[in-house]
Amino acid sequence: MKRDMQLYTYHCWIADGHFAVGTHIGDLLIFGDCELQRVLEVGDERNVASGVNVIVAYSKGFICGIGNGSIQFYEREDGSCAVFNCRKSLKVTMGDCPVTYIAVSPSEECMLIATGDNQVLSCGLNADGLTRETLEIGYLSTSFHGPGPTGHSQIVALDTCAWRPLVATIGEDRSLRVWNYEEKACELVETFSEDILTVSLHPCGLYLCVGCVESLKYMTISSDLLSVTRDVPIKDSQACVFANGGHLFAVASSLLLQIYNTYSTEFIRPYRGHQGRIRSIQWEHRDRKVFTLGADGAAFVWRICDGLRESELIIHIPVQAGAALPTLSSMFCICDDHSIRELSLNTTLSVTQMPGTTCRKSISVSKSSRLLFVGTAEPGIPNFIEVHTMMPGCRMSQTSQYVSHAAEVNCMKVSCDGCYLFSGGRDGSLCMFEVSDIEHRGSVRLHDAQPELAVRLREFNDEILVTTTSMKLKCKQMHLLRGRVEELIRSNLDQFRLHDMKYKERISDAFQKLSVELAMDNQRYKDVLHFRQKVRVVMEARFHEVEALHLVELRKLEQQHEDRLNAEATRRAGFVSACACESAFWDEEKQAITMHHLQWTNDVVRHYDDEVLFEQKAQKLIEFEKDAVSGAYAQAKNVFEVDSDNEILDINVQYKAKLADERRMTTGLKNNNITMKKRYLTLTGDVEDHHEEVRSLQDKERELLECITALEKDIQCQKKEIRERDKTFADKEIRIHDLKKKNQELEKFKFVLDYKIKELKQEIEPRENEIAAMHRQVEEMDLELEQYHRSNSSLDLMVGELRLKFGGVHRELLQQQRRDFNHAVRKCKFQRDLCLVARTFHYKKLKSGIRSLFDFHASGGDLETTEFMSCSSHSFEAEYNRRRNHLERNIRSLQRQISRDTRAYLSDNARLVYESAALIGEMNNLRRLHQTLIETRKPFCTAKGKAPIVFSKFKKCTSVVTKSRLMQLEMLAAHPSL
Repeated sequence: MKRDMQLYTYHCWIADGHFAVGTHIGDLLIFGDCELQRVLEVGDERNVASGVNVIVAYSKGFICGIGNGSIQFYEREDGSCAVFNCRKSLKVTMGDCPVTYIAVSPSEECMLIATGDNQVLSCGLNADGLTRETLEIGYLSTSFHGPGPTGHSQIVALDTCAWRPLVATIGEDRSLRVWNYEEKACELVETFSEDILTVSLHPCGLYLCVGCVESLKYMTISSDLLSVTRDVPIKDSQACVFANGGHLFAVASSLLLQIYNTYSTEFIRPYRGHQGRIRSIQWEHRDRKVFTLGADGAAFVWRICDGLRESELIIHIPVQAGAALPTLSSMFCICDDHSIRELSLNTTLSVTQMPGTTCRKSISVSKSSRLLFVGTAEPGIPNFIEVHTMMPGCRMSQTSQYVSHAAEVNCMKVSCDGCYLFSGGRDGSLCMFEVSDIEHRGSVRLHDAQPELAVRLREFNDEILVTTTSMKLKCKQMHLLRGRVEELIRSNLDQFRLHDMKYKERISDAFQKLSVELAMDNQRYKDVLHFRQKVRVVMEARFHEVEALHLVELRKLEQQHEDRLNAEATRRAGFVSACACESAFWDEEKQAITMHHLQWTNDVVRHYDDEVLFEQKAQKLIEFEKDAVSGAYAQAKNVFEVDSDNEILDINVQYKAKLADERRMTTGLKNNNITMKKRYLTLTGDVEDHHEEVRSLQDKERELLECITALEKDIQCQKKEIRERDKTFADKEIRIHDLKKKNQELEKFKFVLDYKIKELKQEIEPRENEIAAMHRQVEEMDLELEQYHRSNSSLDLMVGELRLKFGGVHRELLQQQRRDFNHAVRKCKFQRDLCLVARTFHYKKLKSGIRSLFDFHASGGDLETTEFMSCSSHSFEAEYNRRRNHLERNIRSLQRQISRDTRAYLSDNARLVYESAALIGEMNNLRRLHQTLIETRKPFCTAKGKAPIVFSKFKKCTSVVTKSRLMQLEMLAAHPSL
């Protein structure tokens, strides 16, 4: 089949060797066995934007995303593999924004949709999802800024407030978004018909100003709506800032600065003096002055009271952006040559320049005036935020960089409490950084170091803005809903009365029918008793006949057993006589062997006595030779000692002089040691500060991880509970239907037996007592099970600690063994050298040998001492690293143990809850069955003047359930690991 030339946009395998291909004009081509089988049209040929952008297969068919912002579900017809029909079509985007990608979860419960305006949507796919009119479609997390006319989703400007955790951003897509940075979600969105240039939030967070091309819009922020209250006729307002107190706001339009009253929007005073567009506006912390920076490099500080310039500075170079300190004592600006310049605005005006090669676009200063944030704007690469630390007397002394956006950083703002930094980029993302301040001495100080101040700054206001019109609408809706509720209550009461009357009539009819059937059953019971007596007479006669036959057979069997016993007795007598003969023979053999063994032992004793006498004589000869050798050795020893004393005196004189020199050297070394100790104390102080910082960061990370895991668990539990409730609703409906059928069957049959009434009366009370005892026993076993779990967890912790201790002791033992081995080697070397020297009897050679031996070993010892002194400086760092690694391993092992214990506890708890729920369900079913049986039997018992009847079936069921439950609990108590 030949077709015209088309642009194929997407293809996907669907099922059974078939695949679908989408075109740019909205055609779906279905291929099977490499042949075109069918063509489906999903769009208009005249509209190119309605082509097929994405195709995703699932179990029932496939889903395709269209260029006009809609998705279509195609399902296979029964009995055909290549015939697909469109079951549903949904519009998921505003306007004609295309669907760019679709992903279906493996369980086919959820579907994610990516659109051309940078939004990610979530859609639920249940089993009956396509039969409903609408599917539930919403944002996956929150909405984001979409692309503008240039195709980029960039954030143009942003601002934050003091009393509420809000951030307002404006994008190139002409949208204003208000974000809650505590919940990390977009709360309000407003789209305008013209370009937005600037935005400013009131400190209370209830008002904001939006600067557009044609006018400045003053808006209010309510709980669910952004509404424009006033339009200020200011065109091309490129900057707008509220005062710190919120009573005034400043607007920059081209070369003019204007001040307005916030609550009446009354114009107060203009400020003229700039020759270029105003780039930046900033209020003093007391709202007495306002700072402006122009694109021509002119910086002015204006007084609010009289409108005059207090100070000014012109650097004659184009400026991109600027920021000033809260006191307006100095300001920082980014120039066109990519340099950052500090301008001092005091009485003595000065300029400090920091050159740079990186393109920069945005700048901001922290509230403490010690940190300077600069955003880079390098096109085509990920950009970062430069943080410059400003110390007293040395501005911008330290610099660090943090990667933030995938494109240029357009704007930045520090929160009013100084804890967070917000930045908006050309990629459309809003980044939030946590800011840690730095003290004058150079150590990092977090804001939580002052708890009272931190709590005061982070307690946000919970007030919201509510208008009178919205309150009136809410009141009207409440009044209408109350009326509807009252009408529903009245209608329900009327229906209840009608149903009550119907059921009373049915109960009276059933009572009459059952009374007639009871009389018929009594007559039938009498007939059964008469038949039973006849059968009993016949069975007794037959029993007597069988008993006589059994007696005859018993006598025969007794005679046979007596004959067998006599034969066995004769065999036993023969065996006893043979055993006596064998025992006499073996006694004679034993006596002969014992006599031979005694003779052999006597010969061996005599032989060894002769050998002992010979050894004693040899020992006496050896002792005589030993005495002679010891006398010769004593004489040589005396001669050697006299010579050695003389040598020692000479050596003593020499080494006393050396000792005096060494003492002088030790005094110098002690002084050096004192200075090193002072340096060591300072370094240990710095290390402890660093440890405190690491601990605080680890605590924060641990808290965040625990919060995330807790929230994820809550989400999973809520989802599981919803599924279980849906299942229980379906089961209950089925159960109700079954009970209705059983009720109809119970109305047709009669189940009255008189002899069971007496048995049930006697067995109901003891069975109830047994059930109560079983309940108490179950509770006691649950308590014991909890105690077993606690003891098991404590034992696991003890085992982990003992393992860690054993590892440390084992490592120390290995080190000590290495030291002992080294000492033994040195000792052996010294003994060997000493033996070689001792063999020379000439005193001069002996003297020279001892001196060389001393020089060799003493020099080796001095070398070791010098090596020890050189290594001692590194031992502190090695010991610190070893202890730190040991503590980290302990922490990781404890974390793993805690995670294992929590998983085991949760699994056990879930299992016990499930079992208890099942047991409670069984008990409730049995109680309902018991109650229904009592109600059905009550009319018959009242008619006869007897107690209510309960079937023996209830008794059997309760006994079986309690026994099975007790067996399960005993197994759990015996094996807690299960």
